[in-house]
Amino acid sequence: MQSKHTRYWILFICFTTLFGIGTWLVELMEGSKIHTTEHIDFGLVLILYGGIGGSVVFGIFMLPLTFTMQRYFNNMLIKMMVYLTVGYFMGRLIFRLSFQDEHVQYYNLSELSSVLVFMGAGLVYALVDNYTTHKKE
Repeated sequence: MQSKHTRYWILFICFTTLFGIGTWLVELMEGSKIHTTEHIDFGLVLILYGGIGGSVVFGIFMLPLTFTMQRYFNNMLIKMMVYLTVGYFMGRLIFRLSFQDEHVQYYNLSELSSVLVFMGAGLVYALVDNYTTHKKE
């Protein structure tokens, strides 16, 4: 039996790790197409930066959303749909923050890869959320 706080620490670690790896994967897939000095390639350090950004996003947005989902919509299918939608919008946001419009057009960068990476992260988060919810009971 785990305490209530352990569940949220697990979700925090899961989200920050997924966010960091997702940010790095988007950079790896799309940023590697850019061959100018205007674009900085952070490499694996981007996982750390993404994790730091992910911890802020978790505290401000995902933790209250997780509380709300657990209290009012404790159904796995609904959680998956909500977290996939969050992943969709996170993917779009990260892509727009990471790449300038002229790079997107000139190097033919695809926002879809970012969206798919973060929707996958949302799906994994939903599965971990469901697992930790049932593990608690």
